[in-house]
Amino acid sequence: MDIVRDRQEWVDGRARTLITFTTMTLADSYVSATARSGGAAAEQAAGRKTAKYDPLVQTGRLFQPIAAERLGPLNKSYIALFSELGHKIVSIG
Repeated sequence: MDIVRDRQEWVDGRARTLITFTTMTLADSYVSATARSGGAAAEQAAGRKTAKYDPLVQTGRLFQPIAAERLGPLNKSYIALFSELGHKIVSIG
């Protein structure tokens, strides 16, 4: 089970949909992947959400999945997004 929050914002005149969700790392559907690699549950969940929301991308929207595991790890695109935001904030200041 994932806990999901949905938010839409505008970037360069295009709607960007941010889907934030927390994965239950120890759920049966994730436990074998999590045992092999930390962050695997977040990556699997982000991949599923990307596929699910592909119709939004097809309409020209930007889509960014943000997945965090209950036990800590984050998905790679989450880390990249917040790294980019951090660099932009530092360059403004």
